[in-house]
Amino acid sequence: MIAGQGLPADLLVDRLQTLGSQAVHKRCGSYTGLVDVYEGRANATLVHLYDQRTNSYNIPYVQRLAPGTPVMVFRLVKRWQGFVVAKGNPRSIASWGALLRDDVRLANRRRGCGSRILLDEKLIAMEADPWTVKGYESDFPTGLSAARAIADGLADVAVVGEQVAAQTDGVDFVRLQPEWLDIVAAKGGRGRELCRALREFFDDSAFRREYARIVQGDAESLGAIVYEC
Repeated sequence: MIAGQGLPADLLVDRLQTLGSQAVHKRCGSYTGLVDVYEGRANATLVHLYDQRTNSYNIPYVQRLAPGTPVMVFRLVKRWQGFVVAKGNPRSIASWGALLRDDVRLANRRRGCGSRILLDEKLIAMEADPWTVKGYESDFPTGLSAARAIADGLADVAVVGEQVAAQTDGVDFVRLQPEWLDIVAAKGGRGRELCRALREFFDDSAFRREYARIVQGDAESLGAIVYEC
């Protein structure tokens, strides 16, 4: 069981299946996926979780949400998070502080996903009450659904990955922050086989090229082990 959302997880599951594995993909947010690894419901999860206190990605959450769990964290790709806005950015939304304006309405993401956690961490850094953000109470299940809300004029801005904006007509993307997408794999039980398989995938130059091409991120560090316990 590999948890997480999107194409980067699908590609890994598909590769495992072609090798005879009964791997399955559970679609969920990064936070939920990491809890699933800790509680033994998943063997691995893709994560992109920003920690404001350390200004870093993923490892602080692994340490807090999966304490005492032997894991390996493999780097996947570097991507961009930011704002999806209407074509031409008519409201000139270009910074986190713009979300506090009265004329800006947010299409918010579901709790537990990496984009929502990034937003909440940035609001904390600004010492802003999130409930003063218009649309904060909204709950879009995916980045694509939030981006479509912008394209349809139902809201002015959503926090998504650049790859999501690229799949949506009628919108522009404002880059705000690079992020790291990693995969956290438990080493216990069947996880040993998975960790070995992941190492083999990432050592395969043909797989690395294909993965980078399809995921459309900076895959220079693909397969690097950035944390292990």
